[in-house]
Formats: sequence, C-alpha cells, structure tokens
Amino acid sequence: MKKLIKVALAVLVPLLIIGGAVYGLAKMKVIPIQKLATKNKTMARILTAIKLYQPSAPKKPAKQSQPVTSASVAAVALAPATHISPNSSPLSTPPSLPVARPKPSTQINPKRIYQLSNIYDTMDPSDASKILIKLPDSELIPLFRQMDERKVGQILVAFGPTRAAKLTKALLY
Repeated sequence: MKKLIKVALAVLVPLLIIGGAVYGLAKMKVIPIQKLATKNKTMARILTAIKLYQPSAPKKPAKQSQPVTSASVAAVALAPATHISPNSSPLSTPPSLPVARPKPSTQINPKRIYQLSNIYDTMDPSDASKILIKLPDSELIPLFRQMDERKVGQILVAFGPTRAAKLTKALLY
C-alpha cells in the first residue's frame, strides 16, 4: 500500500506542477490561447471549461437607420402637432420620428481604453498593428499604456523606426 502511495505521489506531483505552470503561462498570455482555441474545437471546449477562453458570440448585423438630414428635420418641424386624447391608449405607438444622435465625445473614455487594450492584447500583434497603424499617435499613447509591454513592442516593430521612435518618446512622458 505504501508503495502505491509513493508511485501515485511521484506521478501526480510533477503533473500538478507542470499543469500549474502551463495554466499560469496561459493566464499571463504567454501561450496564445486564442489561436489554439480557434484552430481546435476540442481545445476550445477544454479552455472554456477551465475559464481560460471565452468564445465570442456571433455578431448580429446592425440595423440600418436613415441619416438625419436638414430636410427631414424641417419636415418634422413643419408637421402638424398631434394631440393625445384622453381616450387613447397610453401604450399606443407614437408615429416614428427621425432621432438626432449626439456627436461622439472628443474626450477619450478610460473605460473604453481599458476594453480596447484587452481586445488588442488578445489579437496577434501583426493583425493588431495593421489596424493600429492607422490611428493617430494621440489615440495610441493611452492605448499602449494599458496594453501588455511585449505586445506593444511587437506592434511597434511593424510601425517602422521613425514612428516607433516617436511613439516611444511619447510613452516616456
């Protein structure tokens, strides 16, 4: 019996150590989990079970809305007013009117920067650099500050020496 326990411990302890090391490396994003999971369905199930991978839900196509033009705003302004009678149902649907959307804020939202940095951290650096190279430096600096240093280094390589040096200098301050 003692011999069986010794053999079990000799096998289980190294397996637990190796498994823990692999799990830790995956959590630190040293091991490319996204690539493994997208290439192998069984691996995706295993990684999902141990909460290292969350498959993204399929995106639904956005509804096409009509743009608000000065003509449509003028048409609404000149339309006759409708009155709600006391006998009408409060749940009745009002006529659809074009809605003016607010202009996007020019300030950078820290919560969005954090979310985007997580997105770009999970992407392959060569793919991320193809997108990020099109952004102005003023938007890249806060994003790079939130991202993993290794990923930022790999992305900067794709930017070329001149722009990489300029961004590196900006990241120093």
